Parts: sequence; C-alpha cells; structure tokens
Amino acid sequence: MFFLLALLVSGCAGMKSVSIIRGGSAEQDVLSQVESVKANHLAHFLTVKVRINDSSEDLLFLVDTGAITVIDKQTADKFTFTDSVVNEFTDIAGNKKEVRLVRVGKMSIGKIRVSDCAAAIIDLKKHSPRIDGILGSNFLRYFKVELDYQNSQLVFHGNSGNQTLDGFIAIPIWQNMKQGFAPTTKCILDGSIDVVCMIDTGHDKAVSLPLSIIQKTTGFKDGKYIESNGGMSGGLFGTISKSYLIKAEKISAGNLTINNSPVTTNASDNLMTLGYAYLKNFRIVIDYPNSVAYFKPFPELKPESKYLSFGFRCSKEKGKTIVTGIWKGSVADNAGLSIGDELVSLNNKDVTTLSMMEIMEMMNSSSSLNVSYLQQSSAKIANSTLH
Repeated sequence: MFFLLALLVSGCAGMKSVSIIRGGSAEQDVLSQVESVKANHLAHFLTVKVRINDSSEDLLFLVDTGAITVIDKQTADKFTFTDSVVNEFTDIAGNKKEVRLVRVGKMSIGKIRVSDCAAAIIDLKKHSPRIDGILGSNFLRYFKVELDYQNSQLVFHGNSGNQTLDGFIAIPIWQNMKQGFAPTTKCILDGSIDVVCMIDTGHDKAVSLPLSIIQKTTGFKDGKYIESNGGMSGGLFGTISKSYLIKAEKISAGNLTINNSPVTTNASDNLMTLGYAYLKNFRIVIDYPNSVAYFKPFPELKPESKYLSFGFRCSKEKGKTIVTGIWKGSVADNAGLSIGDELVSLNNKDVTTLSMMEIMEMMNSSSSLNVSYLQQSSAKIANSTLH
C-alpha cells in the first residue's frame, strides 16, 4: 500500500507528539454546510486542491483515508509551523528513520477549514513532483464525507447535514488513532476468522491481509495461493520481502459481504485493508462523527478481475527503476523479468522521466505494456510486450 503510514504514534517523541496528533478542530461555521469539492484522479487516488494557513497557493493533495495528513518536505519549507517534534520509528526493513510532525495553523479545501491539524513532513516529490501532500483521516474526521469516484468529487456534509441514504448498506466504524484516525471496522473472513479492517483509499488493490491471517484461511492451507519472488506490497517506509495471493470465499463487515475476492498480503501486523479496487464500485459516505460508513454499489461496475496486472513491482533506487517483486507464473515471470533488473522504458517512454506515480498509473490503465529492461544476469537489454 503505497501511501499507508505505519504510523507515528508508536514512534512518537513523548506527550507533545500525542498532543499534536490529537489536536485540531473544524471551524464552526462550516460544520452545518454541505460543500462539494472537485477532485481529479492520479493513479488510484482522488486528488484535491488544498491551501495552508493564509496562502493563496493551491496545493495538490492525495486523498488517503488510511493515513495521517502529510506535507511534502519541499512544500513544507514554504511555511512556518508553530509546533513541531521529530519522531523516530523502525520501518518494515528494520531501519530506523525520522519523521517531523507539525501542527498546521489552518488547512482548507474550498470552504472547509480545519485548524491546528497534525501533519507529517515527508519527501513525496521522489514519488511524483506533482504531489504536495496527503489529505488524511485526521483532517476528514470532523465531517460526513462522501467519496464519489464516478463524478470525481468529495462532498462534505456537516454534522447537521441531512442526506437520503436509501439503498445504502451501513456498517459501524471507529477511528484508529494509530493510523491517523482511519475509519476501521470488524470483519469476519471465511465465516470464522475475526479481523480488524481499515477503509483505505490509499491502497490500490481490493483487499489485503497480514500473512499471519492469510495463513489461517482454507485456501492457503489447501495450497491454493500464488507467491512472489520479492515483495509485491509495501509503502513509504519499506517493502515486505515476500507476498502471497489467495481468493477469500467470503468477507463480511456487518451487512456488507464480499464474495470470492482476491486478497494479497500487506505489511501490517494485524490490519486488513479494504482498498480502491473494491471501494470504486460503491458510492461511499464515511460519517466520522457518528461512527458509521455507508456503501451503495454501482450496478454497472465490477470488482477487479485482472488482479495480477502485469505481474511485477518496481521502485526507484538511486535514480534507477528496479524490479523488486514478481508474481510467480505471471506474464512478467513468463517473459523473463527477474528481481534486480533495471527498467529502461515502458511503452517507449524513458523511465527516468517518469515518477513512481506515473509508472503506477501507466501499469493500472494499460491493456498491454512494452517493457525494455537491463538484465542483471547478463547486462544486456531485453524487450518484452506484456498482456
């Protein structure tokens, strides 16, 4: 999950960090309003324009319900923040890293304003020079928020906003502070396995589970899974070393049921994620103040069917784009791609000119992919067309 923050509470530097994360308030004059905000799409994310403090500059933020709010380091240098503290934590690979946490005086989207919102300062430009930040659930938690993928908009409903929810499936949620106040619920997997589930618009796939829970499923025990060479999932703070893919017969969250869903491993110790590839099939309203989420399916949309995609994952390492994971038996595996191969071009575009977000967008939207790569084993250029 590309932008899931495996977060900051566990690495907090004392009570000041906890105070910053817990702080914030929505300005009272917006709580009773209904505000529609135009959004665009970047890879699997909705993006919105955000303003910080009294600046008139529109900043591009990704909407990620599974994260705390983030401001890109280069963007943050333009502003002054009243409170800040440095947090140290350990990433997936076991490396210690530091993240600065600040209190933002004012953040606004259109007429929607939140004061004293916590934000982590992280280098996002290496993933895409277009990204200025991530709008997380610690901002959204004051509102009833509609995520409208079909019409490309966010709709903010104040606490007193009246909305007809006929035909919606309602499920209870709570806010998980350790994941930036992400909306979280209880699920039952295969009829008997209890699991905590996070509604995570930052995760591009349909459903993911920790390996410890996947290993309890009937499909895994029966050997009905696909495994990877290298890792096929991860985040800003590292990539897991190996991934598995199974099909879950049934996942239930209250009255919401998911049948025969592909499920892959994630880097969490105990959290299931419900991601974009599933969420895009619904009109979704997350009522943070009243602890309930509503789902209404779009009949014309279908769940993800080409789950393996082109079968490989890559990352930027010291200016190079390196293959870091491959599903066994996938088209990439059959074409001869290997861990450590360096991508040269995708669909005839030089990868040095592409950000990771642009690469993700290309891989998610293309029906075929022309890949030119430098083989690590032979130091020769190879070319393959993946379908």
